[in-house]
Amino acid sequence: MPTTFLSDDNPDLAPLLDRLRTLLQTAFAVEDPYHGVNHALDVERYVRQICDAPDIAIHGPARDLLRAAALLHDIGYSAYQPDWSPDRREHIRAGLDIAARFLAADPATASQTTVTRALLYLIAHHDDTNFKFPTALRDGEVVPADLGDHADMLAAFEQSLAPEDRAALTRLLCVLREADALAATDTAGAERTFGYSVERGLPVFAPGNPLNAWCWEESAVSNVRIAARRLLLDATSEAGKSAARRSYAAAEAVILDVCRHYEVPYIPETAALDPVAAGTSPVDGQAEVEDFRLLRYIGWNTVVGILRGVAIIGDRSLKPYATARITASRLPIASLRPAATYALERQIAGHRALQRGLQREYALSLFDLTGALDYVCDGRQYRISPPLVETYFEPSEGQRISVIVDGLHRVMLARELGIEEIWVIEISDIPEQFPLVPLPLTWDDVRLVSDVPPTLQKRRFRFPTLESFPDISGFSQVQVNEENFLYFFYRDLSLLGSDGIRTQS
Repeated sequence: MPTTFLSDDNPDLAPLLDRLRTLLQTAFAVEDPYHGVNHALDVERYVRQICDAPDIAIHGPARDLLRAAALLHDIGYSAYQPDWSPDRREHIRAGLDIAARFLAADPATASQTTVTRALLYLIAHHDDTNFKFPTALRDGEVVPADLGDHADMLAAFEQSLAPEDRAALTRLLCVLREADALAATDTAGAERTFGYSVERGLPVFAPGNPLNAWCWEESAVSNVRIAARRLLLDATSEAGKSAARRSYAAAEAVILDVCRHYEVPYIPETAALDPVAAGTSPVDGQAEVEDFRLLRYIGWNTVVGILRGVAIIGDRSLKPYATARITASRLPIASLRPAATYALERQIAGHRALQRGLQREYALSLFDLTGALDYVCDGRQYRISPPLVETYFEPSEGQRISVIVDGLHRVMLARELGIEEIWVIEISDIPEQFPLVPLPLTWDDVRLVSDVPPTLQKRRFRFPTLESFPDISGFSQVQVNEENFLYFFYRDLSLLGSDGIRTQS
């Protein structure tokens, strides 16, 4: 595809590549074991390999531009300063500064403003996949890289391009990202990521779910898994996609060895059931979200703190989970009991689109969630937490059961997809004075509907009349009456994203 900035009229960039190798050797006088000369040369080699793939076939000036970007993409690490952030994201801005000065003085690019800006654009955005994930270093927030004084110029450059030029630039960026990910994956890459994380003081495992991997820098294992998923997301060539699957499997083998060493149960990610879904296009006929982004990951310890303060709506001074046992558990769906007689078709459709968005954009699965997520979906902001299950002795059945208190629609979607186990928040040892509002049901009792049924048809209420409601005067001063008795013991989970009590539309 001919483009303005990659036309055959551009000067020969091949001599520039030799000068960039010399620049690398000078900049990294002391070799950085992760981002120095060897890494740049590896990425450049992978760029050539991808460009030669029949389904990619990038030649001429575009190929040389990509090779130059590969040599320059991480040169900012050579300017490391002790006051940088622990994740060293300042390397993007530093790399742009170094590259801009060099390209302005080099005879091959000094007069080629468009070529120079294209190179800087590739450097600026090669790590965008990494920066779209939350990071524990910033309290779980998603924070893009700071492009410094180059931000406005690069944004204006992108907007100035014709649609076909912009598409071509995006295609080159995808190749650079794939090459960068290939250079840091497979068994050696996973072991290097693990060792580097431990050296920097990260715990081996995450709190709650030890193998949680929604957030950079939460644990060494999470870093290994996210790094492996990056190639699943960034692979563009068929060979790259095959390599991504192999690399992901190799990373999981490394994690399995770590689990054996520390005697921690190994549990695969549900997303791994369909890793090819990462980065794929929507399925024909299925609704998709146009704008889907994670904003923040709220870790397990914070979620537990929120749960300790959950109140019942009848008397907000009562906290049913204050002293309860709260664990992140992966439970068989067959062991979970519903508590509502209905499920909304639109809710399940929304969760289905959310699941596809998570796999497509992050190679994550909704059914592996053990923290809480703030995210944007088609312009609106939401929060979602794992399904919440209470495990307790049910007097009406004379046995211990696990009831879905919140998250029925996600559990039903998991059943629909053939998933047998799901991560939940499991709460047990709740004081008996705080019973659940409904009695447990079976899956045969649940029907799909388009609207919320009338109140008395939504559940089998434990206390269906005011006369059946127990005496609570020993622990509450609230007067129970016709207006509040039915949902008195309802848990207010709004801080974790719950919609609360649904009413008919």
